[in-house]
Amino acid sequence: MLTEKELLLLCEFSCLTTISKGTDTLVNVAESLIGQDNTDRNEFLKEVISSSNLAALSIKNAKDMDRFRVFIYEDTEGNIYAVFIEGKLSDYVDKDCFERVVEFINDNKETGKCFITGLKAGGIYASYVASYLNIEAVIFGAPSTEELSGKVKNYIAENDPVGEFCENILFVKQKTDDEYTEENFVEILDKPYSQTFMFDENGRAVISEQSMYSKFISWFYNNANNINSEVWEMFYPNSCEDDVFLEKSIYSAFFRVEELNTERINKSLTQIVRYINDKLEKNLRSLDKDFEIIMQEHEFADEDYQKKISEITEYAANNACEFIKEIYKSVETVLIGIGLFTLENGNIDINEHMEKFSEEIDNILKNETGRITDHLASLWQKYLDCLAIFPDD
Repeated sequence: MLTEKELLLLCEFSCLTTISKGTDTLVNVAESLIGQDNTDRNEFLKEVISSSNLAALSIKNAKDMDRFRVFIYEDTEGNIYAVFIEGKLSDYVDKDCFERVVEFINDNKETGKCFITGLKAGGIYASYVASYLNIEAVIFGAPSTEELSGKVKNYIAENDPVGEFCENILFVKQKTDDEYTEENFVEILDKPYSQTFMFDENGRAVISEQSMYSKFISWFYNNANNINSEVWEMFYPNSCEDDVFLEKSIYSAFFRVEELNTERINKSLTQIVRYINDKLEKNLRSLDKDFEIIMQEHEFADEDYQKKISEITEYAANNACEFIKEIYKSVETVLIGIGLFTLENGNIDINEHMEKFSEEIDNILKNETGRITDHLASLWQKYLDCLAIFPDD
């Protein structure tokens, strides 16, 4: 069986090939790709060829399955390796595709064993098929935004962000602790795992623990899309809203953290508090409009009017609470992001800013609770006053 390092190299090699059908040796295909003007790829291909286990493989077949591609490799003992990589983007996934992939794999397997592996999004589909076959899948960098099915090992770099489903993840120690800058951030993020993973002399991945950087960035990554656009604009004026929430632009935008200092953050938080109060005032005005609509209707009994007034007031109260909660969460996410990217210099006390903002929010909530309660009493009194002026016949 191939080592973990060889499985990873095989996955990355599959991303370079365009074989659709027919038998050829891996070496022949690799050698045909060498010589083009790409030093990094040439070095990678030479490493693939230098592995005696990989050099002994033949490319037996390949199949395009909408969102992923499957490559079938066969060794000299008749064992096959099914490699899953990302395919073309599509909104449609055939529900029966996994059964067809299993059939495809079985059609290409003769007497040997079957091993399943995959890279990134392809790893998710590899886990599905492995579950069908009731065998283990060894995958690399598969997104952890959903629970992977079956028996699976998902190898991820110790500094990479992860989702909430981490049960099958094994964090791998990285070769170098690259220093992230605005210029090289995307380049480092897009480095092949074969250039960043550490393996021992036997080709086994060197297992580590999730780094603190990964924990911070993962939390931010999983919450950033929920940041209120107005809040973001108050921290980072003149942002392009279309770019802010793109996955990689989330991180690159936070390199603007150098624009921020304690004074600037305080100014942003003051603007946000003003923004909250303005929105809450509009919420009360909307409540008044709803009341006017009710007052124009005359077919209800007193108890029905009271019920309707209570309902619109409760709706306004819920709107206020949900809005405040959204803004609070957005500010918390932005401040944690700022804290993440200023860990080294430590010149911004994020805890102090968060504590002050939390106090402001507590005061706003208390004040708004009182205002809505008073408003309810005021609306009911208006109704009673209206009855006194225009009593029913």
